[in-house]
Amino acid sequence: MSSSTRRSRLADIIFSQGFTMTVRCDRCFKHNLECRVLPPHKKCSECVRVGRRCEREMVSENEWKQLDRAREKIKSDMRSAEDSVNELSESLSSIASSLSSAILKLKRLKREQEFLDERQTKMMRRDLEILDFLDEENPPPSPPRETSSSSDIMNALCPVDDIVCLDFLNPEILPPPLEHSSSS
Repeated sequence: MSSSTRRSRLADIIFSQGFTMTVRCDRCFKHNLECRVLPPHKKCSECVRVGRRCEREMVSENEWKQLDRAREKIKSDMRSAEDSVNELSESLSSIASSLSSAILKLKRLKREQEFLDERQTKMMRRDLEILDFLDEENPPPSPPRETSSSSDIMNALCPVDDIVCLDFLNPEILPPPLEHSSSS
């Protein structure tokens, strides 16, 4: 019988009659296999099957320290992240509250604007109705038609000196009236 056949038969016996180890050997751990041992032998069935040494190495102190440091860093980072989440949550709540207040104020102001617009419309309608009624009762007089003569226009355009009458003063001390040039 070949050595590989003997190893395979012995591995089958260890596997069927042995018990599962709580801590797997390195090879079973690496390949995610069930590690079964039959006392008093120390080799597991899988290591016997492939003809390898069955080693159960303890984890080194440095590996444990690295693991502990990594876990502490994660805990610290988690605390920082939780603090950030809490701060942002409070800020968000404050912003949401402010936004809600602003929206309510805007809605109130829009209602007030609509009320004032309606009131203005009603007031205008009422005044127009009253004016229509008054116009029916007492129609406004027609504006008089004025005919303007050129002398009326000239009088309106003449300087103030000619309009002011200073006859009550002694005429001898008054300067002579200004002459108007008719150049336009």
